[in-house]
Amino acid sequence: MAKDNRQRHCFVPGCRSGYVTPHSKGQLRSQKLSLFAVPTDDNRFQAWQRALARFDKPLQKRCVLCELHFDNRFILRTYRHTIQGEVVEIPRTRPSLAPDAVPTLFLNPPRPTRAKRRLPRRAAQTPKSDDGGFSEDAARDDSGSSDASASPVAEPKRTVTPHIVTARRASPVPAKCTATDGPTLTELRPLVLVPYATPPAPCPVPAPPTALELDAPAFVASFDPSWLPNRYWTMHHVQHGSQCVAFSFCTLLGGQPSFTKLLACHEERDCRIRCESSIQGTPVRTATVTTALEVCRLIEELDGLKLCEGAAASDEFALSNLPPCKADQGKLRSASCNRTCASVSKA
Repeated sequence: MAKDNRQRHCFVPGCRSGYVTPHSKGQLRSQKLSLFAVPTDDNRFQAWQRALARFDKPLQKRCVLCELHFDNRFILRTYRHTIQGEVVEIPRTRPSLAPDAVPTLFLNPPRPTRAKRRLPRRAAQTPKSDDGGFSEDAARDDSGSSDASASPVAEPKRTVTPHIVTARRASPVPAKCTATDGPTLTELRPLVLVPYATPPAPCPVPAPPTALELDAPAFVASFDPSWLPNRYWTMHHVQHGSQCVAFSFCTLLGGQPSFTKLLACHEERDCRIRCESSIQGTPVRTATVTTALEVCRLIEELDGLKLCEGAAASDEFALSNLPPCKADQGKLRSASCNRTCASVSKA
């Protein structure tokens, strides 16, 4: 698909990104939005079609969408590399979309209203006289109707003849209507009003507990569980340790679920947080931070590391015939090996 065939404005209805008007020139200078083309893969293209279902026009290969309709986790603004166990981020010249990105944020366009058909006005009919022609009085009334509101017309006086009503003699009630087969007024029971049963009051929803109610460090209140690198990480509250929490990574080790990575956080009296990380019981790093975001960065750093498996078993070779190395837990390793290497866990 040639790049020149792509549209220059957003496909989402109600979005004005890409349209240049005299009123929007100042806004475009202050806010520049990136436009992303639709995916070329058929499966991803169909997923976008389902998310952008419109009745007026279908999604085409040359359509584009602006960044306002994508979640921030789908927009890649930096390159991420792991260099010597540290995650390095390099800003991108142009933002890009993740392979699994799908537009999920849309505006609410106004509903189209149908124009009401205006019926033609009926012409005023002039009343006819007795001989079949138009009466002069009716024509005079029509001609003077325009200024009727300005000058009131005096109505002719009418004489009203009083109607004398004479009292009639009451007719007797027929015999068949004197007696009734139903109950009399004395036999009717009084009406008792039964009040409606009041509905039970809704149960109050308890508010989420704070860090003080959980007996946990203060930074836990500002820590968002969605910051964890993947679903295999979790946070543990420590029994009898009100100033300690732990973050662990669970995986299969020898066919059994095991917590292979651990980050223990202890909050000091001066609100500093001492973090000790370890992999399979081997200490990796000890650092002191002050915010929950820095704790999250240590978790991401620990998630990208794993233990070095060593070169070979220590009983296979003699240390005298090898370059400077050391035997550690039955494995041969380099003398400068810190027992960690880069590894990215599956999300």
